[in-house]
Amino acid sequence: MTPKPRHEVWCYDDRELEVVRQGPRPSAGTLVFVHGVCHGAWCWQHFSEFFAEQGYDTVAFSLRGHAGSSGRRDLHRLGLDDYVDDLSRVVERLDRKPVIIGHSMGGAIVQRYLAAHADSVSAAVLFASATAGGLGGRRFIDVIRGIGPGALLNALRIVLGLSAPAERANNTPFFGRRLSEQDARHFALQMGPESRRAVRDLVTRFDALPPVLPPMLVIGSRDDDLFGVKSQQATARAYGVRPQLLDGLCHDMMLDPDWRRPANRVLEFLRGPRAV
Repeated sequence: MTPKPRHEVWCYDDRELEVVRQGPRPSAGTLVFVHGVCHGAWCWQHFSEFFAEQGYDTVAFSLRGHAGSSGRRDLHRLGLDDYVDDLSRVVERLDRKPVIIGHSMGGAIVQRYLAAHADSVSAAVLFASATAGGLGGRRFIDVIRGIGPGALLNALRIVLGLSAPAERANNTPFFGRRLSEQDARHFALQMGPESRRAVRDLVTRFDALPPVLPPMLVIGSRDDDLFGVKSQQATARAYGVRPQLLDGLCHDMMLDPDWRRPANRVLEFLRGPRAV
């Protein structure tokens, strides 16, 4: 029987973080999920249940200013370093070294976290992650080159927090028209604006690496409209690993109708000799 998700609020002196925790205790290991632009803990619902069924303790949290966490009024003052601090606060409350899994902007957060705190985790997964080294210059052009004008406009409206019909969400780089209209509408209603400061931080150069890296998996989709083959290859080179590239999946691989395929690849990595 799959353990039911536990919706919690982790309180600190200066913030409250929404946490969705699921899995048995004791567990095979702890997984911390870090979401990307405009998302929240809700986007990991399939993965949380899947890995809980496999015996893992899963911790999906919403960054400040997102979903059920505090900080919405100060959203545009928050940068990637603030989000890294959110991740640090979550990891500090755990009783074991976790595997941290970052999607999209969450991957950039994980990379920055590892640069200073690699010894606090047992492994890391960069999941359709923002490109290592930052998105400045030509890399930014590569990111938007393959996006149709309608999809780009719809995504910008979401990032800016502007009202738009929920049915447009399927035509975004996040979903790539892969979801059912019902699912796209459901998830779009949960998406919120993103910090302008955090978006600027994504474009700045960042190539710091820790002296010793934990075991790492770089995984993405060849059909990702945001961080496709070039991005995944560049990120994998930065961390000295080979990327795992899947076909047909949208950028939000954890919400794609075929989400079990990348979930199983991550599971294979976790069950490897070094990950947990």
